[in-house]
This record gives sequence, structure tokens and C-alpha cells, in this order.
Amino acid sequence: MLSGPDSNYWGQPHFESVLLENYSDTMQMLSVSDNNNETFFTDYSFTTPSKNIPRTILDKLEDLSIFNQGGREVSLVKCTLGCGKRYKDIYRPLFRSEFRNMENKNLKLEIPSEYYQDSPISNTTEYCNYVRQLEIILDELFEIFKVVEPHKSNIDTFGNRIRNVILLSCMEVDALFKTIMKSNKVKRRGRYYRINDYLKLLEPMRLNNYTISFRHIKELGDWSPFKNWSTNSSLIWYQSYNHIKHDRFANVEEATLANAIKAISAFAIVLAARYGYRNNIWTEKIGKILQVKKEPIWNIRDFYIPPIESQSLSYIPFTEFYPRKLIRQ
Repeated sequence: MLSGPDSNYWGQPHFESVLLENYSDTMQMLSVSDNNNETFFTDYSFTTPSKNIPRTILDKLEDLSIFNQGGREVSLVKCTLGCGKRYKDIYRPLFRSEFRNMENKNLKLEIPSEYYQDSPISNTTEYCNYVRQLEIILDELFEIFKVVEPHKSNIDTFGNRIRNVILLSCMEVDALFKTIMKSNKVKRRGRYYRINDYLKLLEPMRLNNYTISFRHIKELGDWSPFKNWSTNSSLIWYQSYNHIKHDRFANVEEATLANAIKAISAFAIVLAARYGYRNNIWTEKIGKILQVKKEPIWNIRDFYIPPIESQSLSYIPFTEFYPRKLIRQ
């Protein structure tokens, strides 16, 4: 895997910027240094020209007997994004030097979640504000649990206090979605962003691959509120939110404990899919209550690669890489 600031400079100087894949499902890291375009692999080094770097590297690697044993084929796989590139407000794991030690552990270039590392949070004030709001909503839910036993046989219980939990949670989901849409320059189709606009975030954020559970309330099971999201009507809990928001009396029976838990889980998932959750703030405040039971397994092509030396981060709208979803809708 070669990464660089853009396709014209594939393989720009950057540590651990090349991935070698072969038929035995192993991978090795190749480093490109800034010393006269010199490329290093273990004890080997060779000089590459300024043009057609990938082809030159492949030719050189094929000449090395170490890569021609047992019919193994050498190939290079390019990252989706170059060094220092990011989608704005959308999570990806950070490329780590430890991946060079994963030979024989890697299948189809997918990295197990135990190896993931999150990028530092750039705006901790904003993040902490969202986390505090999630704490407040969880506190309200646990007040309800003092009266309604948190058990699957009670998930159809409804009431005004449960309604408040649904309203607060879905308002936060809306706020997060709206911010991500704006920062990625996605235009709304009407006067306001609506749930079908937010559906464009499903694929780039992999929301349907997340599952949330309560650490100490196993009776409630696992919750994947975005699992079957395909249209506005497929998110029943969000439909219920709109119903009880606009007509509390006629739709009070939709203010159920199940919808409240789905809404809270959705809030936590969108927060994790924007910032990640491997940080001290999440661990201390939310991680003791909620567990990210499942999450996306990322292909190494999709990882965020650190910027090369003296390079600053730059942001690319996700719409440049996920056009089919936008066209379909």
C-alpha cells in the first residue's frame, strides 16, 4: 500500500507507507524515505525514480528471491486516502507502526479491532459537551429503572418520562448528523435536513455495523438501532420520536422503553462513529455503563495515515468517495 498527498505523488516520503500482500495472506511494510527517493524493505534498499514509483517498486521486489518462493505473488495496494487526509467528523482507525508485526494474522487486509487506535480529539470542549449530555440522558434512564425493572419483558412500557429520554436522545442524534453533513458540504434537499438526508451517512460511518449493550444489565441484550436502515420508515424508533414530538397525547404509546434505549444507543453510536471511543473521556464517563459490543472491521486501505513530516492535516468530503449513495437517493 502506497500513500501520498495525491495520486501524482504516490509513495511520497513517509514511514511505513507501503503494504505488501501475497497469496499466503501475509503482509509486510515497506518504508519510503526522503533520502534520494530510496526505498527500504528489511535489509534491502533501492532507488526509485520520481515517476512511476509503484511499478518500479514492484519490479524491484519481484527481483528479490525472498518474494518468489512458493508461487507467492507480490502486489501493492493503495490507500483510499493519502497521508494526512481525513474525512471531516468521520471516524477511521489510525495507521500504526505495529501493523508491520502482523504477518500471518491478516486476512483480506482487514485489521482486528483490538489493534485500532483513535486519532486525538481535536475539539475536546465540544466532545466533552456531547459526552456530558449522554451522561445526563443515561442518568434519567436509570431513574426510570428505579421504577421500571430493566428487563425485556418491560420494554413496551411507555410514559411521559420515557418520552423525554427519547426526545433528548434523538435531538442529539439530529445535532450530530447535521454537523457532519455541513462539515462534509452535503446540501440539504429541502428547507431542513431530514432523516433521508442523514441516510447518506450510513455507509461512510458504517452505522449499521455498531452494536451497543449495557455492561451491568445483561437482561436488556444488545441494541443495533441502525441495523436495517434503508429508508425513513425503516427507523421505527425515529418515526416514533417524530410522532411523540408533534402529538404527545395521540402517540403516547410510542414512548416506550424500547424506543428510549434504541435512541440512546443511536446517540452513543453516532458519537463513536464521529470521534471514536478509545479515549479516557469515554472510558471514564460512558464506558462504565455502555459497551461497544460490535463495531466495523476496517480494511487497512481505509485507515487514516499520519501526515508526512511538516505536512498538516487536510479534509476531504466523504461524498468524493461515496457517490453511489448520493445518486441513488
